Amino acid sequence: MKRFELKDSFAVYEGDWGEFYGSRIEVWFIPDDVNKPERKIITKNAIIQEWIR
Repeated sequence: MKRFELKDSFAVYEGDWGEFYGSRIEVWFIPDDVNKPERKIITKNAIIQEWIR
């Protein structure tokens, strides 16, 4: 088993403060060998609070 960390983060920038919605985040592995298929590593369901700048 290997641990991979992202060098970047992500944020959701839409909606109004105080509003919540469901989201689904997926992490995929894309192999260097184009003959091998992509694989979904994990799926996470979350509740996100919308945010406005």
